[in-house]
Amino acid sequence: MASLGFLRPEGRPFYGIDAPRELAFLCCLASACFIVVCVLSILPRRHEKLQKTLTESRRYNKLYFDLLRPLFIVGLLYFGGCCAHYVYSSLELKYSVAERMVSMANWSQTRSVLDVGCGRGLLMNTFALALKNEGIDGHVTGVDVWDAKDQSQSSAVAALDNARKEGVREYVEVRTADARELPFPDASFDLVVSSMCIHNIEEGSGRYKPKAYGERRKALDEMLRVLKPGGQLIIWDGYHAREYHKYLRIKLSPLRNGAQVWISEDLWAYAVKTQIVSALKHRDDGQSLIT
Repeated sequence: MASLGFLRPEGRPFYGIDAPRELAFLCCLASACFIVVCVLSILPRRHEKLQKTLTESRRYNKLYFDLLRPLFIVGLLYFGGCCAHYVYSSLELKYSVAERMVSMANWSQTRSVLDVGCGRGLLMNTFALALKNEGIDGHVTGVDVWDAKDQSQSSAVAALDNARKEGVREYVEVRTADARELPFPDASFDLVVSSMCIHNIEEGSGRYKPKAYGERRKALDEMLRVLKPGGQLIIWDGYHAREYHKYLRIKLSPLRNGAQVWISEDLWAYAVKTQIVSALKHRDDGQSLIT
């Protein structure tokens, strides 16, 4: 992957390819379309005997045969484009989104940050860099279940190694934990963040089934539980971000009718629409962290 380093911000380490199985599947589809296009384009023209046989065959419909090629060309362009967008999202876009999430935080009152589903540590280390650059004596904790199907070579060792390369090792720690059962007391963090993580919960059972919805809701409840009164929650995700926005508005509706919950414009990443959702948890005295 070193040859693709030009896609990353200068000086930042490699943070893995996201959803490698999906990328491999899309590459296989694009390759299959390419092979079919080549066969339909070359063989009948190169081999007169084959062309004559096809023409004389009662089962051969020239119109149908001629329509197949543009159909597979469209498939090649679509699946090939999805592959390219996956790579772009993994090697460039997610860095800029991480910086945008950092810019959304209120650093005047942020000392402790939790990254749920930290993977190889991009978001965790980006927030640690912000703490370091701002001269803030703070700490960032990353949690994950370290599933390689969600991100290539994802592990706690890789996350800490990247932190060392970023020069923020002393600012971070990682723990193995499920987003639905965070091993922290109530009100532990000023800021809770997550990047392209929650949609993976119960994905195998069908992401749009009631069970999966309930499990994602458990994760949101846990993130709110460990967030301090007055703290901020920032989530970047695909597929279900509008679901999170709606649920958080309902969850926080007694407080100013959910006015402290916000969702971004659509951001195309990994060939799907994604959004950033932000919510403020009100203080016990009724005041919010950001005024």
